[in-house]
Amino acid sequence: MTLYQKLLNIQAELSEVAAWADFYQAQPHEGNRDAARQAYRDFASWLERFTRPQLILIYACAQIGDTGMGKRFDSEATGHYNSSPYPLPLYESAERLLERYAAFNAFWSRDKLSRYLCRCTSDGKPFEFGMSILQKAPNRTSGSAAPLFDREPDPVRQALEAEEPPEFTTSSTLIVSMDNSDCLYTYYEFREDAALCIEWLHTRFYDWMYGQKGIHPFRWHHEHLHKGRRTFEGWGYIQGPDDFVDWINTFVYLEPVGRPLPICPLVPPIAKLSF
Repeated sequence: MTLYQKLLNIQAELSEVAAWADFYQAQPHEGNRDAARQAYRDFASWLERFTRPQLILIYACAQIGDTGMGKRFDSEATGHYNSSPYPLPLYESAERLLERYAAFNAFWSRDKLSRYLCRCTSDGKPFEFGMSILQKAPNRTSGSAAPLFDREPDPVRQALEAEEPPEFTTSSTLIVSMDNSDCLYTYYEFREDAALCIEWLHTRFYDWMYGQKGIHPFRWHHEHLHKGRRTFEGWGYIQGPDDFVDWINTFVYLEPVGRPLPICPLVPPIAKLSF
């Protein structure tokens, strides 16, 4: 069964996921946060009915809905911007899109998937937009596009179908720190061979990302209007340290060789990277 067929099997539940996202985001997140905390717990508890592979597809659908639509920012005379979505050309099949988006989350745990679905979806619209985009996608992938999972057996595809992600490397690791150009560093550990070439991988990541075509989880298409006049139109990239780690794990090494650390380590990092 294809990834798209598996998503269609839970399409009815997607509307409930969207409703939960709307409910959680409607709670007050400032001041008294008890309602928001309870809504988060209820949302996370409700998501327990899904398997990990299903959570990966649900999150991928939301990402497609978020980045697969253009974002038009139209400023009013007051200077405030109103955002509205617009459709982008679709050249790939629903299966191909799901493969691309889901692959980067193949090594995520259930807890991380649930946490991102609860906290990182602005409302229910990304789920609705995502399913609409997949339904409108061409039936077949372009003949010039190489299959994403072309190795047998493919460890990333196997991880997409497993209830538990692969174990993190047991080899020796080194520490790397990364920030979003704000000097607020997050620490990661990488298998030693990956850590020793992390700066080279950083450069290759940008080379690879800027060479991508069509809709992609690491970029948005933006259009800015000011008083009816277009001031900008083009792709804006939205990658960060966690995306870089997912790319290294699933695209370069095909196994978990990097992960974030929950605390600041006592050992100094061997490299510092900015995004």
